Order: sequence, then structure tokens, then C-alpha cells
Amino acid sequence: MAISKKYRRKIVVNDRCFFWFVTENWSYIEAGWRFVLSIISEDKHFNVSYGLGQLEAYRYLVSMGSEFPLKNGGTRKGYQRVRCPQWEKDGAVTPAIVRQIIEWSSTYDPNAIKVDWKGRPSTSGFLCQNLSDEELSEMYDRR
Repeated sequence: MAISKKYRRKIVVNDRCFFWFVTENWSYIEAGWRFVLSIISEDKHFNVSYGLGQLEAYRYLVSMGSEFPLKNGGTRKGYQRVRCPQWEKDGAVTPAIVRQIIEWSSTYDPNAIKVDWKGRPSTSGFLCQNLSDEELSEMYDRR
């Protein structure tokens, strides 16, 4: 099934077509997001969401597609949440920011930190071995 192109902007990165849009999404309000930037490839294998205005200590990007090289270097189904930098300035999203997110997400990083839905480091996956027990407990205590 094709992606609805209504109210979506198109961007081409590395000869690949993506659609992006910002919506008000109350399902993410508990995680501290009100507005969400969504980026989806035309074939739907790349599908990420980034909450605008996240706190620095808990900022993360969610991958819902099967293609997310940043995290595991391959394909995987299901939600994956990874700590990420801040891209937007004052809540504004531009095509340049969307391009940065796509390029950042498409690069494998063995030091990426997997997080839970609240932005805390996840102890149930790989990549947490880079953090000591003190660092993990400190990050959980900040909440």
C-alpha cells in the first residue's frame, strides 16, 4: 500500500525518496513530546519519529521500520529507540534538518545508546556495556 502524500513534504537523499511531516501527537505526551517529526521512506522500510522540544538528558529517536543501520547494521522489525543529538532550533524543522536526521540514522554506530520509552538507557539490549553501573544508576536516578 502506498503512503499518503497529502500534507507531506518530499525529500530525496542519496537517490532515495522520503516523505516527512510534523504532527501534534498526544500518544507521545507522556514521553514529553507534543509535536513529532516523522520521516518515512517510499518503501516504508525506513520509518523514524523524533519528538520536538525533548530534554537533552532524555532525547532520543524512534525507529519503527525494518531498516535502521545506526543501531544494528542490518534490518530488524519493531521499535528501536536510540539517544540522538538535537537538530531543531526553537521547534523549527527544515529540509536540511530532515536530511541530517536521515543521514545520521543511516550510518552504523557501534557506540549508539539504546534507550527505553522514557529516554533512559535500556539494560535489556546490547550497547549498554559501554556504561558503568554507576553511570546507569545515575541516569535512572535523574528521573
